[in-house]
Amino acid sequence: VGLNRSRGGSGPTLFTYNKTTGETRNAGPLFDGNSSFAYSTAEQWYFSKTRPSILYVGNTGPQLVRYDVLSKTSETVFDVTSLLGGGKYLWQMHSSGDDRVHSATLRQNSTYEMLGCVVYSESTQRASWFPKKGDFDECQVDRSGRWLVIKENVDGVNGEDNRVIDLQTGTEQLLTVPKR
Repeated sequence: VGLNRSRGGSGPTLFTYNKTTGETRNAGPLFDGNSSFAYSTAEQWYFSKTRPSILYVGNTGPQLVRYDVLSKTSETVFDVTSLLGGGKYLWQMHSSGDDRVHSATLRQNSTYEMLGCVVYSESTQRASWFPKKGDFDECQVDRSGRWLVIKENVDGVNGEDNRVIDLQTGTEQLLTVPKR
């Protein structure tokens, strides 16, 4: 839970919940006051599906960070700077069910423009870049880590289309909204 530091809160804070008794306990702030994450709202952060103490965090920067809420240690999963240069940040991050493939919308720092989608595979240690083709909304990798869906209005009519990309073959299929 993000407890606003500017209003006297502790910033992102971990709570424990006992499923048997229903007891909820404040386990304290996740970060000390010197961390750039200490002032975050925790928006768009999410827990790993396979590792219960792992939280994926971003702070409108170029890195996706994996943070262990128990040991309070972190590691950078990937940094988009090496792929596409500086002045950009990750937004709307998602991970596959096995935590090996990650996707994120890439935005321009100065204008907040959505530029497209970046996907990082931990197995191959490679990033892939998919620039926007139309009015971009977001992208999401599926649970298997094989498929990427990019939501954007590509044809300019009837709303949001889906670009479906097979990340193993690079094949892309466009699913447009039918005419009304």
